[in-house]
Amino acid sequence: MKWLYLAAGVVVFGAGYAFADALRTAEIERLKGDYAKAAQEYQAKLTKREADNAKKLADAVDKKQAEIDALGSQLAGMRDDVERLRRAASSGGGGVPPGAGSACISCERQIRECVRLLAEGAELLSEGSGLVGRLSADRNTVREALKP
Repeated sequence: MKWLYLAAGVVVFGAGYAFADALRTAEIERLKGDYAKAAQEYQAKLTKREADNAKKLADAVDKKQAEIDALGSQLAGMRDDVERLRRAASSGGGGVPPGAGSACISCERQIRECVRLLAEGAELLSEGSGLVGRLSADRNTVREALKP
């Protein structure tokens, strides 16, 4: 009889162990499913946030490009004006008439200063044009990087 109780105890212990193992396995599978679902939701949220940020960046880049284009057109207009004034100054038509006397010495100085400022302005316009070109190239690079 002693062996019968021992066998029954082993059977009850084994059944309890198998039942507990089945419960643990089911709980682990449930947790895995919950973690997978949470990971998918988080990934979807990150993907949406990334798309929103990419759209905001693209909009900002477009706005800056519009400003760059406006500056480029202003530079082109200014460059034409500077060239026109430079040609007028180099043709000698803007000088002081001969025989005007010493009263026009200050006028001559002012004209020389204007010519110097025009030359400096032309250099700055060239430099600005280069900056606009580089900004436009940078914008195109960012645009290409953001393409889906």
